[in-house]
Amino acid sequence: MVIRQTMEACIMTHLMPRSQIDIYVQVLQADGGTRSACINAATLALSDAGIPMCDLVTSCSAGYLNSTPLLDLNYVEDSAGGPDVTVGILPKLDKVTLLQMDSKLPIDILENVMQLATEGCKAVANYIREILLENTKQLEYRRGLMNKVAPKMSCINLASVMALLLCLVGLSHTKCDFEAIFNFGDSNSDTGGFYAAFPAESAPFGVTFFKKPAGRASDGRLMIDFLAQALGLPFLSPYLQSIGSNFRHGANYATLASTVLIPNTSLFVSGISPFSLAIQLNQMKQFKTRVLEFHQQEAKLPSPDIFGKSLYTFYIGQNDFTSNLGAIGVGGVKQSLPQVVSEIGATIKELYHDVGGRTFMVLNLAPVGCYPSFLVELQHNSSDIDEFGCMVSLNKAVVDYNKMLKETLRETRETLSDANVIYVDVHTVLLELFQHPTSHGLKYGTKACCGYGGGKYNFDPKAYCGNSKTKACDDPYNYVSWDGIHATEAANKLVTYAILNGSYSHPNFPLQEHCHLQPIG
Repeated sequence: MVIRQTMEACIMTHLMPRSQIDIYVQVLQADGGTRSACINAATLALSDAGIPMCDLVTSCSAGYLNSTPLLDLNYVEDSAGGPDVTVGILPKLDKVTLLQMDSKLPIDILENVMQLATEGCKAVANYIREILLENTKQLEYRRGLMNKVAPKMSCINLASVMALLLCLVGLSHTKCDFEAIFNFGDSNSDTGGFYAAFPAESAPFGVTFFKKPAGRASDGRLMIDFLAQALGLPFLSPYLQSIGSNFRHGANYATLASTVLIPNTSLFVSGISPFSLAIQLNQMKQFKTRVLEFHQQEAKLPSPDIFGKSLYTFYIGQNDFTSNLGAIGVGGVKQSLPQVVSEIGATIKELYHDVGGRTFMVLNLAPVGCYPSFLVELQHNSSDIDEFGCMVSLNKAVVDYNKMLKETLRETRETLSDANVIYVDVHTVLLELFQHPTSHGLKYGTKACCGYGGGKYNFDPKAYCGNSKTKACDDPYNYVSWDGIHATEAANKLVTYAILNGSYSHPNFPLQEHCHLQPIG
């Protein structure tokens, strides 16, 4: 019961509706501090299994013996009969989730003992983070995501129970229904296509995970990266990138600033990418033609039968919605939205008939009315800002668009009887993060991590992230917004956790029924 109550404080159960999480702990050998070791082991096992948590829960015991505060009592010290305290904390959130004391202590001594236990908890949390990061790098190496020599794994010696739990979690590998991912999109899912065509990326993009710019409009991984990891696939190579690419497990056609509709302007005039959805579709068709022609000669190409065994993902439409907002307003933009969703439906049908695709996941539009960039750049009345700091009229228009998209996908689904056409509601998840960041282990909703100007938005349209004037925050893991327009790795991970079990999809499409999902780290 103690472990359950302690872990419930961190597990984000609302992201896993209709799910049951069982934690089994078997102690093989004990030398004091058993309860704390079990909690720490459970935290590590849950993280390794990919269970969404707002923070790590770590625990330590401390006692008072011979007028001396002692950390992590061993069996002899614990048996001496002195008072001891067991503490569990959420270190990043700075919250206490467990406090148990076996006997009375004067308040001043209790404070010293608790402080000692808390510091021990923080040290354990740092160690667990190191182990998780090292394990993630090892998995990346095994899956071909890293070209460097695999890092040597460290021994985990917190307690024997940790080794047991790690053996029980996440080690089975069953065949996945999807051998590849083909992605269509804009900057929200571009893994380097735009910068392959127009090299211009700069720091601090990529700082959290890749430690350098990696072609992504974020501090680290995107939702498409986490999805690939969950399915046990490498990160997607951009179709436009000729050096270092491997297309055996799919390709990414997304480019920054892409639109669904063919743009009537140029990149250098308005910043809109020339690689619209129609171009991306043609690239996909050309890719299949080349695979059929060259697959026996090129080891980095997939087999010809892969197209019916792949997952086709779409995260595009934001630029159709936002690129002309300043000029024609929400009302003007809404007039083109039926054409946008119709084009997405038509693209799915072409992929079905001409490429052989059978499973399509389409992510809806995020609540751009909560994005710092639009809150700064678009004129609005104070009455149009809700209690969470988001623009009501803009988010309402997004909801209208998403309804149209959902209906279009329903109609498309009915015409393709043997296809899975899935509507994925990332809007609801992101809106929750913007509105209640602290409930999900974050701190800032409508404030950009990387920007200029400070204040409640930290965004200046004359100094985008990457400009010499801008500076990135030291803690992007506390932010929803990376640069005022795109999400942080932390937010992308939380959204991916939410959509993996299918509860935010229509119709319901739990990916764990099609693949043994891997930890996303």
